[in-house]
Amino acid sequence: MTYLAIEQDEEFYDKESQAWLARNVSSIRVSSMNEGIEKAMHNQFLYIGINADNINYKPKLKLLRGVTNDPIFISTSTYTMQEQTEAIYLGADLFCEISGNSSDNINACLTSINRLNERIRQRKHPIKLLVYGNILLAPKHRKVFVGDEDIELTRIEFDTLQYLMSNHGLVLSYQQIYRRVWKNEYAESDISVNSVVKNVIWRLRKKIDRQDGAKSFIDNVFGVGFRFTV
Repeated sequence: MTYLAIEQDEEFYDKESQAWLARNVSSIRVSSMNEGIEKAMHNQFLYIGINADNINYKPKLKLLRGVTNDPIFISTSTYTMQEQTEAIYLGADLFCEISGNSSDNINACLTSINRLNERIRQRKHPIKLLVYGNILLAPKHRKVFVGDEDIELTRIEFDTLQYLMSNHGLVLSYQQIYRRVWKNEYAESDISVNSVVKNVIWRLRKKIDRQDGAKSFIDNVFGVGFRFTV
């Protein structure tokens, strides 16, 4: 058995993971919600633990809940009823105060896991997300995050980005993108099609690209079209 820790404090993680290992439970640590969502999409865990002291979990907790039926436990050293209510509403199964005693933390987890097993089996199938690097796209919710920022996109921009991300690494021609997103035949000339697609890509880059001058997420393949890369 393995649990997933979404945790930036390596010292605290080492202490907890050693206590779990004594009970024959291994662990994996990631340091961001994006990484946690990606792991949860492709693996099954005993539970997913989030340390609210160093992880900004709220913007993406519903998305994490959507991709996994595994129990989600959030711990904090600054517990309040208000934050507990919000965390449960967003999809957490348990929100509690961190104990200085690792055994207490483990016992709380195991008690909750036993209580949740039947409910977990009755949950719906997980939703599908696209996660590449710092970008997360939720087709069902029509949401896009860059890091923790919720990016507002038009319908055309969202559908274009989804098409590019769904074909990650592949070169898509102007005509392919136009047909898929606009759901029309070509415009009267390739020049007009190219211009329409280029304009949308230009707007997308302004909204999702890094601000540090690094290479764009969307490559321009001269004379052919575009490719999404990270």
